[in-house]
Amino acid sequence: INDKCTIGKHVTITDSHLWQGATVEDNATITESILCNDCIIKNGATVPKGCIIGRGCVIGKNVTLPEFTRVTLWKDEGDDDGFSDDFDGDESSDNDSAISSSSGSSSSGDDSSV
Repeated sequence: INDKCTIGKHVTITDSHLWQGATVEDNATITESILCNDCIIKNGATVPKGCIIGRGCVIGKNVTLPEFTRVTLWKDEGDDDGFSDDFDGDESSDNDSAISSSSGSSSSGDDSSV
């Protein structure tokens, strides 16, 4: 837990990293995840194993994310990292073998709140 973090009441944080300025409101649960600078986890939200919450992102009240979710405000038009996290409606991929061998669920979004 880094500088200037704010932790509410009845919060559970297990094996996670909270970077500078992260806020976790009351009754939230964070498990084996990374909360980047200035992100906010609202009251009652659950951030499970393997999640990365990007700088300035907000996870809404009582939201439960799937494991290994990635939330970011940054969008890279040329992102082709071999992971199936591109939700542009195009089901085809040049990286079918990489996608079929990866496990877990990923999510990215342009919204500042999930």
